[in-house]
Amino acid sequence: VGSDDEIDKMTALTGSGPAYLYEFMKAMTDKGVEFGFSVEVARKAIDGLVEGALVAAEGEDLDVMISRVASKGGTTEVALNVLGDDWGGVLKKAAEAAFKRSKEL
Repeated sequence: VGSDDEIDKMTALTGSGPAYLYEFMKAMTDKGVEFGFSVEVARKAIDGLVEGALVAAEGEDLDVMISRVASKGGTTEVALNVLGDDWGGVLKKAAEAAFKRSKEL
């Protein structure tokens, strides 16, 4: 990463990216509480989920990793169908907005 443009793009991905992940973690923790778990139990579960997923995916093709978790007709497949293309598209739009703002700054 060397040019100003590359720095702005990397800022959008890795500078802002942790907040995208934290937003996911917050939503999942909140849902755990709605399911009846304490905040502490839900948060610990989500922390473990993120840590385990990141370790398992290191260096792996992410489409392959998704297919390993999403069994045909299973709970993950149903959940991914709810997310649809919107989730990835929204994340890409968020990163694009962060990139544009980085260029402005």
